[in-house]
Amino acid sequence: MSEEQNDQYLIYSDVFSSIQDKTKCGEFFKNSIQFFILSNEKRADINLVDDDDGDPDLCRPERIDLTLVHRNETNVSECGYQLWNGALLLCDYILTNKWRFSNKTIFELGAGIGLCSLIASRLASKMICTDHDTDLLDVVRQNIELNDAVCRKECIEIQNFDWKQFNSNEINDRIEIILAADGRENEIVSRILLFYFTR
Repeated sequence: MSEEQNDQYLIYSDVFSSIQDKTKCGEFFKNSIQFFILSNEKRADINLVDDDDGDPDLCRPERIDLTLVHRNETNVSECGYQLWNGALLLCDYILTNKWRFSNKTIFELGAGIGLCSLIASRLASKMICTDHDTDLLDVVRQNIELNDAVCRKECIEIQNFDWKQFNSNEINDRIEIILAADGRENEIVSRILLFYFTR
């Protein structure tokens, strides 16, 4: 089936399936999402200290609250406007492996609504957030502004990047990590990744 034929069918996000806690703004929704960052320290290494009441003062996970602009349903060609489970899993991986992403130059292919770039920007020295859809990049900008207390927007660079027009010279040699979550499978993406893995 061609991409044009696929566009007649709607696909639905399974991340925000309830209608509670949503603010509808035009075709888009704003939803709240939370991440809990657990300490990577081993339990035996933690010195428990009592609080004023004599109870153990435990290390609590840090909580990140985000508000995201997105769509709940789209056709196939606009699936980047939705939030998908793969992005949530990648964010969880980033937050539990902070040392891998700390002070790195990171390039995200097909950023969609920009969640992974927002989370990675907390750690990166430079976060290059890309997608081929310029309107979708406007949604990324909205999400950065909505979450400026959570992300480091000064290190985020937003770029239009069309995988179908891939030119290896467009990607900076200083990129240390490439992120891709829930990208539509594509021979071009495979070539980009192969290019970087074989250099």
